[in-house]
Amino acid sequence: MTTIAAILAILKLLVLLTTGTPAQDMDWTQGLPPCQEEDSDNCYWDAGDRGNGLGHSFIVQDGIYTYQN
Repeated sequence: MTTIAAILAILKLLVLLTTGTPAQDMDWTQGLPPCQEEDSDNCYWDAGDRGNGLGHSFIVQDGIYTYQN
């Protein structure tokens, strides 16, 4: 393992330990909390884990929706 790869692995572990969210998942959630309801604001909705699992994942900030899939 190269020094850079080791540093990246440590950083990903630190993100997981401090946030409870894997680093690769934080890219699209932008560090926002999960939405309590589908019409919540300033949060993310992970359609694979919430609702009926068939919709689209998105983040919403100040009423502006950005869909992920």
